[in-house]
Amino acid sequence: MIFDSALSSGSVYAGSKAFEYVKEFNEVNGADINNNLKAGTYSGNAEFSGNELGKISSRVLYCLEKILGGYKMIKLTNTGVFKNVQLWKNEEINNDMHECGIIEVLQHEIKKDNWSQWKENSYLIELCVKRKPFSNYAKLGVQYIKKDSSELDLKVYIGCDDGSIVDNTIATLGDEVHLGIPKEYGEEIIRVAKQYLNENVCSTGELIFNIGAHGYYGSSQSIFGLATLILLKLITCTYENSDDLELKLNSIICE
Repeated sequence: MIFDSALSSGSVYAGSKAFEYVKEFNEVNGADINNNLKAGTYSGNAEFSGNELGKISSRVLYCLEKILGGYKMIKLTNTGVFKNVQLWKNEEINNDMHECGIIEVLQHEIKKDNWSQWKENSYLIELCVKRKPFSNYAKLGVQYIKKDSSELDLKVYIGCDDGSIVDNTIATLGDEVHLGIPKEYGEEIIRVAKQYLNENVCSTGELIFNIGAHGYYGSSQSIFGLATLILLKLITCTYENSDDLELKLNSIICE
């Protein structure tokens, strides 16, 4: 399971408030989880057993995923052209990520005769291409909101070029990462999204690229276009749990 690495290090990652979720699950099911997290053991009458966190029943983890909607951050290394890829699903974004504010909204309407039905989801992806000193970094988030309408409203929230500096990124050492989606990158997001959505089945509602970060010298239109394409393929694909999502992400970036 996707949770194994987090569990073996003593943390259950079911969304952004994992410990609270597990504690709540404990109270509902009568399992003595919260007192044994650090010890690495479980007891009680919930549907799992074993002496190691990493041996929690996959069935229970699957239930946590389904009930709580929790997904551990997925991280891929040296896959395809990428040195590192990090993906969050339905994650509560730290308020600091919105500090730069929105100075403009780019918009476009997608109209079709036939529509599909997507699930409401949000993703945040961070990319770093290997062996490239420039045009190698992007961080971009997207949210799909289902609506009973006759079109898909595509939006990109544009931020300032010199937003707050972001720490703890996967950008190339020495690059300075700032919050916000610069307009030139937003225009590429619109271009790529229009082309992809016009050629593929869509769902009505709103598709909002609402958050991002860019490198001072390591970002470009092309890398943001690539991040956009990956996010669109994730929004439009189907999967059952986080294991399937990781496999899907891996297949997309290796195409």
